[in-house]
Amino acid sequence: MFRTALQASASGQHSEWLQVIWKCNELEPGMFGQPTLAPWWAGGMVEEYPTARVLFVGDDTVRIVGKTPEAEALILAAAQALGF
Repeated sequence: MFRTALQASASGQHSEWLQVIWKCNELEPGMFGQPTLAPWWAGGMVEEYPTARVLFVGDDTVRIVGKTPEAEALILAAAQALGF
C-alpha cells in the first residue's frame, strides 16, 4: 500500500498518488485504466481496477492498494522509483 496526501504540493507538481499511478501505468501499461467508482464501506470513495484500488476515505489522504502480491509490489516499486 502507498499512502500520501490528497492535495498536490505547493510547488505545483501533481499529487504524489497521481504520479505513482502514472508510473505504474508506465511499468505495467493499462494497470490503471477506466475505474469503477463506488462508495467505500468505511466511508469515502474507492476507484476499483482489476488488480488495484485507490481509496479516498475523507482524511485528506489517498491509499493505493494492490489486490495481488504482484500489483502491490509494482505500486511500491513505482513509489520508490519516484523517490517517495
